[in-house]
Amino acid sequence: GIQGYTSTDHLDVFNFYSPGNSTNQGNLTAVRHGGGAASDGSRAVFAGGNMGPPGNWAPGNLMDYIEISSNSNATEFGDLFQSRMNRLAGMSDSVRGVFGGGQTSTNYPSATDMIDYVTIATPGNALEFGALNTPRQEIGGCSDGASRGVWAGGQYTSTAATTLIDYVTMSTPGNAATFGDLTLAGLGLQGTSNGSSGVFGARQRQSGKYTTMDYITIATTGNATSFGTHAYGGLGLILYAALSGNPGLNGSGKIYSQIGVSSGASTDYWNVVADDGTI
Repeated sequence: GIQGYTSTDHLDVFNFYSPGNSTNQGNLTAVRHGGGAASDGSRAVFAGGNMGPPGNWAPGNLMDYIEISSNSNATEFGDLFQSRMNRLAGMSDSVRGVFGGGQTSTNYPSATDMIDYVTIATPGNALEFGALNTPRQEIGGCSDGASRGVWAGGQYTSTAATTLIDYVTMSTPGNAATFGDLTLAGLGLQGTSNGSSGVFGARQRQSGKYTTMDYITIATTGNATSFGTHAYGGLGLILYAALSGNPGLNGSGKIYSQIGVSSGASTDYWNVVADDGTI
């Protein structure tokens, strides 16, 4: 994670069903931020990210993991296939953790189309999965928890963000296919799902921030539809899917926004779906 412009190794946990403050779970094996995460429902894997002190960040290949039910420090898992920083996005089909996008150096543009994967239950180094349609960083991701993983938006040059949405079948390594487009281009997105609908929010653009959220039906390719708005724009939406008790629900049907400011942080959330499963 990151506090101001300083990375941290803190792991916090909270209950999706009961609004309230988070509590400390333990610590990562190394201080960093901007990585990806994936879970099989019992184990969470954290991958890559910005390593090093402020002003001297570098892409990392480190992966570590925790058992979600245990309050303990993370343990080393292995290495990514390619070192990346600046928001690669992770997702899971309950067996594999799949990580896409990110930035391979501190120079712009250095976005990557790399997709790699691990078997969450078995620590070890990641294997190459395939490639995104377009290299990009600051990308959002979600999955149905069983088959399909989706990436949305991101930054592909030093000045340009994209509306692109692409997807893979997580059980079958290969290149991503086109899914559709977001309603607005943006970077810094995060995503969540309830297993059938995916929602993306907190996007930023070079000239400002958006508060709009989009949604898709994960099983059906096509363009995203406006979902609504959240209180804060840009780079503030935190995906807690990796710590969800169900990798398909990716946050138990809720999407959380957390904004850090000089005097502290505030967190609010919205239900992704109604109790009957409809938007």
